[in-house]
Amino acid sequence: MVTFLKKHWFWLLSGVALLYYVVLMVAAHTPAFADALRGVEVAQSYFNGAPFNHISYVNPNAPDVLLHEFVAWWTPGQYLLPMSLFAIGFSWTAAFNISIIVCLLLGVWGWVRLWKREVSFQILAWLIVLFILNRNVYWHTLLYMGGDLLLFAILPYFIHHMLYGKKAIEWLPFWILAGFVAKASFLVFIIPIVIWKCYPFKDLKKTVIKLLPSAVVLLMIWLLFLSQGHTPNANIDTEGYGNLPHRAWNGWIYGWAAPLAIPFWLWSSLESVWKNALLAEWLLYAVFIVAGGLSIFLLFPRKKMSKYHQMAIAVYVFFVAFFAVNQMSFKAISFEARHFYPLALITLPIVVKRMPKFILPILLIVAFADVYRVYSLHNDISNRYCKTKSLMLPYCVEEDFPENAIIITDKWDALPGIPNTHKMALELVNSEQKTTQYRLITGIETPNRPIFTTLGSSERPKVGVFFELQKEDLLPLELDAYIFVEP
Repeated sequence: MVTFLKKHWFWLLSGVALLYYVVLMVAAHTPAFADALRGVEVAQSYFNGAPFNHISYVNPNAPDVLLHEFVAWWTPGQYLLPMSLFAIGFSWTAAFNISIIVCLLLGVWGWVRLWKREVSFQILAWLIVLFILNRNVYWHTLLYMGGDLLLFAILPYFIHHMLYGKKAIEWLPFWILAGFVAKASFLVFIIPIVIWKCYPFKDLKKTVIKLLPSAVVLLMIWLLFLSQGHTPNANIDTEGYGNLPHRAWNGWIYGWAAPLAIPFWLWSSLESVWKNALLAEWLLYAVFIVAGGLSIFLLFPRKKMSKYHQMAIAVYVFFVAFFAVNQMSFKAISFEARHFYPLALITLPIVVKRMPKFILPILLIVAFADVYRVYSLHNDISNRYCKTKSLMLPYCVEEDFPENAIIITDKWDALPGIPNTHKMALELVNSEQKTTQYRLITGIETPNRPIFTTLGSSERPKVGVFFELQKEDLLPLELDAYIFVEP
């Protein structure tokens, strides 16, 4: 028994950590990330007669007419899985919990299965523990993250098939469709992997013929989905994410540093320090530049590279270049850590394998210290959420911006009262002695383009969906019954 534990301690430790995350998630009830709540709106619109993948709004100029807006910003997988569970009788909270458990376990198994061919048993042991104790794993049990969770689950299986599976190119149309439904950024990972897979294009004609079905699927995705609405790649954002300055030259810094900054929490800790004015901006960038240089050094090709290493470098270079070009064009593709996490996971085994071995126990201690915060984080989130019968709404606080609205925002990246940070609001429309009427405002939209516009001030036309409360209290609010009920 002692010998077994010495040899397999990492499985025991990782299993206990995963069980802790799941038990705490079920006991404390996991709310949805504000972005994922957009999917709840889409689902509720569909249940109440809207076209598929549309959000319904009341037309402020004609209150009896509903407007329908196609949602191309997020792909449908982030709500279809919990929506299916909700449709057969589960509450939204239970649907989120089940979705998290299934996707989390699939993702963990998929990444470990992928990495075990690349590293030795000793390195794999450290890799698994650092992976399970990483904040980006347990974060999925604090909030239902939607597409990020689905991408976490599906990406390792796609990479494994491309590396080791038979007829990988023949199966590519399926992977494109499944991955895109999970999260649109899956396409950014597909492109470099397919280029690497097909290189050196010895028979160009044969390669083109093989890729033709995949090209048809991509064309259909564009025509039927991406071209039907606004996407981050088509929108301009000059203010940047989380009040980090968005300048034309700094977009590339975060991507190059991702292999070190994301899995080892340099990113989040420095960002928090900077937001609290405890770190100069030039020093913030300097640290990321150093981390980027170290990341390049660790990933730099040596005399002999495995297939995995070749593929990882291709993804790293392409993903960072794609992100940097969009950032330098001021596109609304935000530099959030969660967007770079899949890139960090792909490069993680190479980084850990090439790190000095004395650093690994230090990283493990840091990871333990971080996981120690999970319980308090869960309580902190729960205290800032409005509990309803079937759903938990994030961080409901009374603010005077916009006027008479209860702001529903995301505690982790929003500053109450500052434009462009709030995700949703409940606006008080009419208050009588027995009935209080609210409408749900997403974004604070404008009638001609309801989604993804600047949070409006009180003079902006607000569109939303009316629903009623029996009293001015959010606790008994049954959103399943009241959202998207025609006024």
